[in-house]
Amino acid sequence: MLLRKLWRTMGTYKAQFISMIIMIALGIGIFIGFNIEWYSLEKNSDSFLRETNFADYRIVSESGFSADDVQNVLSVDGVKASSRFISVNADVKERDGDSVALTVTENPDVSSFITVDGDGYDPDSTDGIWISKKYADANGIAVGDTLTFVYRNAEITGKVRGLIRAGEYLICVRDETQLMPDPDTYGFAYISPAMMKDALGFEFYPQINVISDTEKKDFCERIDSAFGKTMLILSKDENISYSGASGEAEEGKTMSTVLPVMFLLIAVLTMVTTMHRLAAKEKTQIGTLKALGFKNRRILAHYTSYALMIGLVGSAFGIAFGFGVAYFIMNPNGSMGTYTDFVDWSLYCPAFVWIVLIVINLFITAIGWFSVRQALGDTAADALRPYSPKRFKPLAWENCRAWKKLGFGFRWNTRDTLRHKARTAMTLFGVLGLLFLVAFLFLLLAGGMLVAM
Repeated sequence: MLLRKLWRTMGTYKAQFISMIIMIALGIGIFIGFNIEWYSLEKNSDSFLRETNFADYRIVSESGFSADDVQNVLSVDGVKASSRFISVNADVKERDGDSVALTVTENPDVSSFITVDGDGYDPDSTDGIWISKKYADANGIAVGDTLTFVYRNAEITGKVRGLIRAGEYLICVRDETQLMPDPDTYGFAYISPAMMKDALGFEFYPQINVISDTEKKDFCERIDSAFGKTMLILSKDENISYSGASGEAEEGKTMSTVLPVMFLLIAVLTMVTTMHRLAAKEKTQIGTLKALGFKNRRILAHYTSYALMIGLVGSAFGIAFGFGVAYFIMNPNGSMGTYTDFVDWSLYCPAFVWIVLIVINLFITAIGWFSVRQALGDTAADALRPYSPKRFKPLAWENCRAWKKLGFGFRWNTRDTLRHKARTAMTLFGVLGLLFLVAFLFLLLAGGMLVAM
């Protein structure tokens, strides 16, 4: 009987129920989506940089480093691996205006890459080129094609052996003046040390990349001591691939604590006001159920189930919407795909999100319970009496002529607003919150468009 009544009541107040489900779904969806976005970015970037042996430190010298210098660095306490490294911007002869970051790492276990198509890296190859897959796809370059790179007066020609993605170029920009990657005109390519020496006739490495867990201050002191002079040392925080990805994750984390919270607060406020109105309208029905012999706890369970169902249905839609929002941002063709170049685009959800969802549903259910508990009354006769608004004393200005000349609707709304102060305050907060969200989203969209331009 109560189950049939539940469906009939939901049909009668379908507009209110649908609006509450939509608000909860939006709040939960934005909350989940934004948290999945920053957490997935953090997990995927950490995994990718670890797999490609991203360097923790870069020792720079304009005069270059010798093989003995690498051994000197390896002897420093806390250094796990090191490699001589060079990266220069070279023009692509076959494509006018295009250039690549032509890269050589002497040790394939430091600042390396992942081959996604073609042959694996061969450190002894004298004609092999491993080029960015993103740049190759944008320019129709395939495995087996011949490319020539021009750096100053030297030309380096070879065949594309593989298409790759590299942690050193997770965010591949030409220089500090370029805000967004442009794979149509700029990419990166790796060649072997043997090929560089064969093409140039000599070897030159102005950088040593180092993998070490040592803190920067201690690392710098140890390296300076090993070389007997002060060296220029850059940490991974000063590399755009690491700092850019970390900055995006921090920005997403900040947004996930502001925007979704506002949505959830507005959804909860909507739930409070709607459940109070539903309980007031159902007061006579509650009295009838009491008169028929239904216990208070069963009536409470029945009406609380409305709130529980709204929370569960809204959460289900919200979870689906949240993963959709996260996928829209975190996929190779999404907004994050235009900025970063991952191998894996898996979505990860933080564990605390599910705990928050459980708490939200418990809170929504509690709102329904308290709303109906106040309407039960002491006896069936009390509950059968229809809802009557609170007594309201005439206001001082109601005796003036101007008040009496106002329309009936205006005077009614004014009295109703002052009679239900809590409801009015929550409505005002909801409207202001929505205005804030609209303004925030507009500024965010405008900022994204400016960056893209």
